[in-house]
Amino acid sequence: MSLKPLCLTPEQLNSFTYKEFKSKFFKAVKKLAKKHDKQDVAAPFYLCTTQKFADAESEFFMVFGKLSKWKKYAKEQAMKTLALRGMCYVTLDTEKKCLMLNLMPVAGKLKTKENLITKALKTVIAQSRCQIQILKGEFTEAMMEKLATATEAMEDVADDDEADAMENTVSKMAAKIEAAKKAGLTPDELKLVEAMAADIEKLENLLEELAAADDAEEIIALDKKIKTIFAKYVSKKQG
Repeated sequence: MSLKPLCLTPEQLNSFTYKEFKSKFFKAVKKLAKKHDKQDVAAPFYLCTTQKFADAESEFFMVFGKLSKWKKYAKEQAMKTLALRGMCYVTLDTEKKCLMLNLMPVAGKLKTKENLITKALKTVIAQSRCQIQILKGEFTEAMMEKLATATEAMEDVADDDEADAMENTVSKMAAKIEAAKKAGLTPDELKLVEAMAADIEKLENLLEELAAADDAEEIIALDKKIKTIFAKYVSKKQG
C-alpha cells in the first residue's frame, strides 16, 4: 500500500504513535521508490519536525502518496508550524549509498530549512539508509495538483504480507514478554522470559536489516536467520 500514507488521515494522529511511525517509515520510502523515482512522477508530501503523536510531543513526521484527505490540514499547518508541503520522489544516491528523498517544496516554514529537516530525520532513521534534500526550482500549486491527481489514479504497490506478518508477531510477543516480567515469576520462569526477550531483540534487528537489504544473497541469509528463531517457538507450541 505504498501510495497510501502511513497515517491515513490527520484525525488518526490522535492514536498514531511515534514508535509505529519510526518502524514503518523506511519501508514506506522503499515502496514509494517503486513508482515515484523522478520529478515527472513525484508524489505529494507533507512533513513536520515538531509533530505531536499519541506517545510523543514533538518529533519528525512525514506522509506522502495519496494525500487527498491531508490536503486541507497540510495547507493550514505548513504556514503555522515548522512544516512543509510539496512533491517528492526517491532516488538511489550512489555516492552516499543511501536512498534520497528529493523534496520539491511548494509552501511552508521549512521551505529553505534543509539542515533542520535533516537533523530531525536522523532521529527516525540512519543517514546510511535514507537522507533528504530540498531541490531548487519553481514548484507551484498547479504542478502539485497535477501530480496529486496522477498519484491518486495509480494502483497501490502490494505489501510484503509475510514480512508484515512477522513484524506483527514480534510486536505481540514483545508485549506479552513485558507483561510477563511484571507478573510474579519464579527464577526459572524469569530466565525463560529473559531468553525470549533476547530473541525478540534479535528479531527486531534482523527485520530492520531485512527492510534495508537490497542484495538477494543478503535477503536470503537474513530470512533464514529470522525463520530459525521463529522455529524455536513454533516447534514448542506444536509440541
